[in-house]
Amino acid sequence: MLTYAWAVLGDLGTLRPPGGALVTQPPLLAAAVPFWLPVLARTRHRLGDAGRCLHLFLAAPLPDLPAVGVVAAGRPAAGLAMITGMLPVGVTAAAVTWAWVNREEREALAAEPGPGDAHCANGAFTSRSSTVGTAKPGR
Repeated sequence: MLTYAWAVLGDLGTLRPPGGALVTQPPLLAAAVPFWLPVLARTRHRLGDAGRCLHLFLAAPLPDLPAVGVVAAGRPAAGLAMITGMLPVGVTAAAVTWAWVNREEREALAAEPGPGDAHCANGAFTSRSSTVGTAKPGR
């Protein structure tokens, strides 16, 4: 976040780096990788469902703060472009949350006993067959 604020707000004030985008873009890319790694990568660094949602929903409003500074400095078109450019964080947060909710529901439905399940009184015996206790023709 600090790298992003430096790249955005440095352009407005005295922190402007010599070389412009050639200097600011590589640190922004380098900072983006560790931000997205726990959300998207299927490695040991990946957060669980709740952690990914929390990570994204907490981070979503933060990039808009430097954009507010740009708008306050009298460049509303640039600020609006920056806010629009940060929409992937919110969209990804919504998608991750939706996937988590759907996965939880599928797991809950899979764990429920079906209409053809047979149970003993103490719950020790469970059969998923819907033909339990039905007569077979010819026997």
